[in-house]
Amino acid sequence: MKWRHAGISEVKDRRIRIPDRIFEDAEIVSVGSPVFWSYETVVKILILSNRELEDDQYETKGHNTLGGAEDNYRCTIPSDFFVVGHARGSPEVSPSVPEKAEVENGERRHFMYTPEMASGDTRSCYVLTDQEFSDRFEDSDIWDGTLDQVPKFL
Repeated sequence: MKWRHAGISEVKDRRIRIPDRIFEDAEIVSVGSPVFWSYETVVKILILSNRELEDDQYETKGHNTLGGAEDNYRCTIPSDFFVVGHARGSPEVSPSVPEKAEVENGERRHFMYTPEMASGDTRSCYVLTDQEFSDRFEDSDIWDGTLDQVPKFL
């Protein structure tokens, strides 16, 4: 299985720039169309896709439109993935996703997919933290944009 690293983006104000390779080369999602945000229910990995993932192993939490060039190709990640703080003295509201699937402003995310994930009617890619990327791809320090190994998801 050949993994492709499409790019790295930082989460800012609950938004993330979708790398060009995701909407131009791989055509996983399209500018002006919905981007669905899900997580895999066993290992809790964040996934984006062009359609809702309907298998039982996925939990979709919402979708938002991928902005165009004027918006720097950004998309808003659904609030369900974030811990939300309220006014002083109010408790935090926990996200409605497992801790491993949570997203934090300021963190970097790696967009990873295989050719199989980028084909068919429903196309998707993993959106990994730096730690998830390093944990799963042992040669992540020296890659040419593709990885021949199977990631360690369990």
